[in-house]
Amino acid sequence: MQIRPLLPLLGIAILCYLAFSSQKPIDVEPADISGFSALNTQKHIELMAAEPHFMGSSANAKVRDYILTAFSEMGIEAKVEAQYIENRRSGSSFMQLARPENIIATLPGKNASKKVVVMGHYDSVLNSPGAGDDVHTVANILEVARLLKDQDLQNEVVFLITDGEELNLYGAKAYVENHDVSEIGILLNYEARGNSGPSISFEWSEGNAWLVKQLRKVGKRPIANSMSYEIYDRMPNGSDFTAFKEKGVPGINNAFIGGFSYYHSPDDTPENLNMESVQHAGENMYRLTRHFASIDLNRGGSQNASFFNFFGALVIYPVGLDLLLVLSVLGLWGLLMMRWIKRKQLNFGQYLLALLATLGLLAVIIGVTIGLGKFILSMYPHYDVFYAGQYYNHEWYLLAASGLSLTISWLGVSRLATRLKVESIKLAYLTILSLLMVALYFMAPTATYIMSLPTLGLYAGVFLQEFKPNTREGWMGDLVGLLMMLFPIGLWTLSVHLIFLAFSMSLLAGPILLFILFSLSSLLAFDRWWGKEQKALPILGLLTFIGAMGMAHLQSSPTPEYPLPSNLFHVYDADKDSSLWVTNDRSINIGNEEILNGATEKQIQIPWQVTRLAQSSEQKSTALVSRIERDSAGQGLTVYNPQRALYTTIQLTNPQQIERLYLEKQEIKAFDAEVEGPFTITLFGLGLDSLPISLVRKDSTAKVGIHLTTRYPSLPIKDEVPENALRTGGYSMVVQYIDF
Repeated sequence: MQIRPLLPLLGIAILCYLAFSSQKPIDVEPADISGFSALNTQKHIELMAAEPHFMGSSANAKVRDYILTAFSEMGIEAKVEAQYIENRRSGSSFMQLARPENIIATLPGKNASKKVVVMGHYDSVLNSPGAGDDVHTVANILEVARLLKDQDLQNEVVFLITDGEELNLYGAKAYVENHDVSEIGILLNYEARGNSGPSISFEWSEGNAWLVKQLRKVGKRPIANSMSYEIYDRMPNGSDFTAFKEKGVPGINNAFIGGFSYYHSPDDTPENLNMESVQHAGENMYRLTRHFASIDLNRGGSQNASFFNFFGALVIYPVGLDLLLVLSVLGLWGLLMMRWIKRKQLNFGQYLLALLATLGLLAVIIGVTIGLGKFILSMYPHYDVFYAGQYYNHEWYLLAASGLSLTISWLGVSRLATRLKVESIKLAYLTILSLLMVALYFMAPTATYIMSLPTLGLYAGVFLQEFKPNTREGWMGDLVGLLMMLFPIGLWTLSVHLIFLAFSMSLLAGPILLFILFSLSSLLAFDRWWGKEQKALPILGLLTFIGAMGMAHLQSSPTPEYPLPSNLFHVYDADKDSSLWVTNDRSINIGNEEILNGATEKQIQIPWQVTRLAQSSEQKSTALVSRIERDSAGQGLTVYNPQRALYTTIQLTNPQQIERLYLEKQEIKAFDAEVEGPFTITLFGLGLDSLPISLVRKDSTAKVGIHLTTRYPSLPIKDEVPENALRTGGYSMVVQYIDF
């Protein structure tokens, strides 16, 4: 094996390093800088993320009061808006009633232009302190408010800190329902789906061309691409940004998504939060807020743009240019085919055979990758407690799958090259890129660049080699080959990583397909690597696969530094005087095996029926049974909880007997007596200490049955968890029946 011809591999490695370096979060600035420094947010983060603060909890009230005090000490007017909000899908027999408490602080502007709204949420999920999601944003808002409060602003700046985002985006929905959002000129929302990584502007309102240009103009290391805009626009999940986007409010949704293993975890703590990520998000929050507060936001419409990062630069071009790029690629494809056929370098029959064989090779690799993902999850079932199986060592599996797919690709192409002319295989590969490009153009037009630009770069190199034969060999050949690889490296390798971060082990084949397209681009740039006599690629692939799998295995066991989340909760049926230990995990693990040893699948009514791994319990939560007081007229009752609850669910067994229903003296407008079977209502942020229930019956003599399920933030025994595990759940549920 010759060494010099492989030196371009070093060049590719260097280019990959430069591409990934351009996507890092920025360095933390000193605390005494005149601009934004994440160091000035640390105290806020440590105090607000000291414990989980679920909507309606006492801990969440502490965070709310801390934020209000912080604004007050800065001399900034802030208020709390609390509204009831109902959520029920049409025709369903289930609804939610919530009472989010949004915090709104305002910096006045000099003119009557539209408002700048900066948004984040202060509530966390049940078991997480939420340092990343989303306390860091609230801390950044407080620091940005401090920096802006004495500046002359043309436009009013509203800091909207919402409540109930983690439940069903309740705070944002309440704001949209109760305010004139047409007054908003720009909305900047900040989120996190982990605890590290660069701040990414991943979601945009329609007509985003003007907004992207503003980000490029004032942002520091702005990271954005229209492919993520297209993907997120088609996904069912949402954020606080969603309610505003649906109303046509212009805006940008931002988040960092590294450290997915810590998402909604008890370990999402200030100690584990990457302050460079906080700096990146806060720096751009400050720059964008100051910029939009200083310009006229009464502007005309704008079209969508195609945009992407390329070695640090944010490239933007009109979406109409994508059609020209598509036509150019297709034209070059036709020209190359005719040239090679005319010069007898290509046989059309062999080309079709190569196309089918290459498609088959891609199918094999996808199948192997899917199998690898299932094999990994079967070998390490504890990964399943993480979102998408993204255990702390997950990036090793991306590297392993990449190495394996590279080896399989070389085996397929090298064997195919012994039977067919290499030009047939090259054109087959270019045909696949062209087909993917056309599909993207019609399905996600502003994402077309991800295929069109790398393909154009490859064509440019191929035609240069065709008309300048001296560019095929030696140092000139290496240089041309590296230039051909620029767009594949700058666009595809970064996309492989981002797609994997977004979907992880649940969709391992997605990023690997793009990685294979990247690998095969070297067939055009350095075709000598793909011959049977050159073993560098398969050896590199195998070593990468074996090494990465080995490193992943060494890091596969939970440790105190990388603990395993383990779910456990307690259910007490007050009417049957029976208890169960229950887990939402699919299997017993180190964090709950002592209590759940011998657990089997059981059907549990809480109040709807679910199947979970459960074990009988001797602990009886009699002290948590709610006290019921009925009024003398028999039209109402009040549920008194012995301690503050997390939330409550009531299930009306025969709602057909009810004409109107009131909870906390609020008429439930979404209540529907015509549904078949029971009607279920879950209450968040209300009824935590006591819950008045009243109703108007259709028949005054009819009885109404109520299954009451109340969740409390503790277990009936001291919760002892191994040092290499973390408790999720950790609550008690009390179920009781009321004959009303």
